[in-house]
Amino acid sequence: GNSALHEAAWRGYSQTVTILTQQKANVNAVNRAGFTPLHLCCQNGHNETCRVLLWADANPDAKNHYGDTPLHTSGRYGHAGVMRILVSAQCNVSEQNKNGDTALHIAAAMGRRKLTRILIAAGCSTHVKNKVKSKKSKNNLMNE
Repeated sequence: GNSALHEAAWRGYSQTVTILTQQKANVNAVNRAGFTPLHLCCQNGHNETCRVLLWADANPDAKNHYGDTPLHTSGRYGHAGVMRILVSAQCNVSEQNKNGDTALHIAAAMGRRKLTRILIAAGCSTHVKNKVKSKKSKNNLMNE
């Protein structure tokens, strides 16, 4: 199940997240699906909650059971704000999940041009192949 911190992060209650982290709640705790509070706030695009969790030393490269990091999650759900925050926190922009996908693969597959531009500008490799050998060139991504 979810901890109180997971629930607060999911809902974007940044003040509650602040209080819980000050009370030493585990910012890197995982729920049954392997999601950290940071994954959950990134799924819903809660910018301030993302900042609070990172300030409290949440791992920006934590992986869930699928190997997805919070950056993968922000790419899947289309949240540019949290993606920029994660990039500024120096997450690994070219991290691959269990399918070999980077956040760039996911954002491109979802047709999220703005996110692909953010990731390319942040240095995400455009040459990484996933397990289905899908590799999109920088030009293809920018022109989709």
